[in-house]
Amino acid sequence: MLGGDFNTILYDSEKKGGSPTGTGSCHFFQSLFQLKCMHDLQFHRPRFTWSRGSLFKHLDRIICNSEWASIFSDSIVLHLPKLSSDHRPILVRSNRLSSRNLNSRPFRFQVAWLTNESSRTSWLNLGTRISTI
Repeated sequence: MLGGDFNTILYDSEKKGGSPTGTGSCHFFQSLFQLKCMHDLQFHRPRFTWSRGSLFKHLDRIICNSEWASIFSDSIVLHLPKLSSDHRPILVRSNRLSSRNLNSRPFRFQVAWLTNESSRTSWLNLGTRISTI
């Protein structure tokens, strides 16, 4: 699953207003979906995720492959109200994402791990590896 501002539309219907010349749909983006069997997860209103003046577009989306779509088939994408950006935040909900094994406990970092020299070195090395990804 990947989500965010793709800065293009898939279909002409994902644009309202603005200049009548050039719809902004990207054929390369469309072919990527077809060739890689990607899915644009369906969303619940509002229809457009970005606006400026009288121009409205669906630029922000959640995409996934077929395997993810079948595992999380109950997923719902919500376009949340705009805050300080001209884009709407996106929220993905799924019962499979939110349910967890009741016997498992969530990970909790223990500050005491930093008092042991070998543990501290391991955590610092982990942070370095993560920041380079």
